[in-house]
Amino acid sequence: MDITREFMRISVVVPTFNRPQQLKKCLQGLNVDFPGDAEVIVVSDGGDRALFPDMSTFASQLNLKVIHADHGGPAAARNIGLAEVRAPIVLFLDDDCIPEPGWVEQMTSSVSLNPPVAAGGRTVNGIPDCVYAKTFQLILDLVERDRQNRHYPEFFFSSNNIGFPTSALRAIGGFDSSYLTSEDRELCRRWKHSGYELKTNPDAILAHAPRMDFKRFWRKYVAYGEGAARFHNDADENWNLTFAYHFRIPKLLWSEMSEKKLNKRFRICLLVLVWEVANLVGFLKGRLKRFTESRS
Repeated sequence: MDITREFMRISVVVPTFNRPQQLKKCLQGLNVDFPGDAEVIVVSDGGDRALFPDMSTFASQLNLKVIHADHGGPAAARNIGLAEVRAPIVLFLDDDCIPEPGWVEQMTSSVSLNPPVAAGGRTVNGIPDCVYAKTFQLILDLVERDRQNRHYPEFFFSSNNIGFPTSALRAIGGFDSSYLTSEDRELCRRWKHSGYELKTNPDAILAHAPRMDFKRFWRKYVAYGEGAARFHNDADENWNLTFAYHFRIPKLLWSEMSEKKLNKRFRICLLVLVWEVANLVGFLKGRLKRFTESRS
């Protein structure tokens, strides 16, 4: 047994799947100011071992542990990492995210063990010249702008930038690995239903740098729509809030784009429309799947 792993203060779990260059950039970002009493657990979610990068550069500085698992999706990979955590606080980020200096400590400062409080950081676009990545970030900004305008409390954080007290997260069962998307929404709903709090830390910043083209953009949001259907089917709540939000999109989009003075506005508006259509297609697919299963 590695005795040093028994006395960690912070654990960082990074699921990965066949993205060696992105993973290395993620770990390089962590490596800038990584605390000595923290560890990183990388879980390869059934990826091709021939593509997996050499981790020796990071082994000592990041107290790194690498786990090669069968393919089960990102939620399952995070749970595998969670099972290996030795610290009272666990942080999650994705392999295509690059944390800015101070991210680990900022996230950790917002997580509370007693009473249990989970924390979410701020995500920015890591590929400013990519219209798909820019639109992806804009969509997240629209959600946050709407939440602030309506004075809603935080209701979920993305699983690529979130932290929990380890014991409380394990007590509620971790991520639901049957979700391939919307697993973060489901987990945060279950967290709040357990009587626990979600807290935002805008100073915990990471840059999201997804591989993105039109096909990936379409497939991602169809999958997100399917996840949303599953999320709402599993607990019949917030339907009115969700539909009302989509009706407010034009106004939110106008405000956000005017304020940020985005270039490529026409293409971005078209991609926001594609996002809505892809979401709807995925949502209907998810509803049809559930209906078919209930009839069989």
